[in-house]
Amino acid sequence: MGNNTSLMDVIAIVPAAGIGSRMQSKRPKQYLIVAGKTILEHTLNVLLQNIEIKKIIVALHPEDVYFNHLSVAHNLRITTVTGGKWRANSVLAALQAAPPVQWVLIHDAARPCLRSEDLERILRLTLSSKIGGILAIPVRDTIKQAGDGNNQIHASIQRKSLWHALTPQLFPLKLLLNCLQRVIDLGKNITDEASALEFCGYQPELIKGHSDNVKITYPEDLALAEAYLSTKVDLSGHIMRIGHGFDIHAFGGIRPLILCGVLIPNSQGLLAHSDGDVALHALTDALIGAAALGDIGTLFSESNPLYAGIDSRFLLREVFSRVTEKNYQIGNVDITIIAQIPKIIPYITQMRINISEDLCINQDSVNIKATTTEKLGCIGRKEGIACEAVLLLKKS
Repeated sequence: MGNNTSLMDVIAIVPAAGIGSRMQSKRPKQYLIVAGKTILEHTLNVLLQNIEIKKIIVALHPEDVYFNHLSVAHNLRITTVTGGKWRANSVLAALQAAPPVQWVLIHDAARPCLRSEDLERILRLTLSSKIGGILAIPVRDTIKQAGDGNNQIHASIQRKSLWHALTPQLFPLKLLLNCLQRVIDLGKNITDEASALEFCGYQPELIKGHSDNVKITYPEDLALAEAYLSTKVDLSGHIMRIGHGFDIHAFGGIRPLILCGVLIPNSQGLLAHSDGDVALHALTDALIGAAALGDIGTLFSESNPLYAGIDSRFLLREVFSRVTEKNYQIGNVDITIIAQIPKIIPYITQMRINISEDLCINQDSVNIKATTTEKLGCIGRKEGIACEAVLLLKKS
């Protein structure tokens, strides 16, 4: 690739079809929350922040039920494909679905701590290399080789020329596609994309990265990643923003009553263009205000038929996606539901769960309170429900 060739030809592939059995978790490891976001969101956000990567293809498990709930799921630069049983099959599926570009970058879904400068360093290979390369770090520890079938030391391996392979790995798309297809056809077992090129006789370059680019594999890795990600934020400092939202809706019609995504038994729902979730409307407006995106009525106009009866959780996730693109994280949420009827307290636990899932924060960062107006005013007369929401945004 010559020096006059633009880096706009680069796309990224993130294989995320694994179930992470070694993590001993009920959900795949890429969907565990670390430092306020899922691991996969941290990983994708690093790639999204680099404007030279024009498209990201995420390979998902055929039965994935988590991805569409992420804040980044509806980003226009991200598409998904169905992955395979093995990593090589997932990457191949993404390559086959890729647009006709020259270069492709592959990054592990479970490496959320990638430094932006390391990403930029490997992307520069597109200007100087015909084969590509991988991020890696020289081996620092003494390496022992065990004997066959036992845990006894057979030999010590000289570490002088040994490197620990990391991702991202960057290669010409057609070259990787051909090598990977050949490896799969021959039934060869590989654990990274560079191995496919090696098998075909190529020698990718080693680009020195950093040891904090950890791959989360075991439960103890979560604390390490949390420390790295938190330190990254703390070193860069925070911009704090507070958002406030308020909404009120009258009872009426035959629509069910929904608050924070929870169906609540009541004789009437709330009148609204959407599903009438007054609590999520207030929260969404608070999020919009904190990020200076305008107001909910402007972003989701009542004159637009697309939003008629729409699930307010979708609106919240859509705004959250825009906010995370601006590199904001949510610190905490505090919601006050003001209603004379019905009783709200029995449903608060599920409300907190819904919001924590939609905003990718822990439940202990979500507080929901319910109060009355002591029978004063329209709320006291049981004419409707109002809600106030306050949240904190942090930008690193």
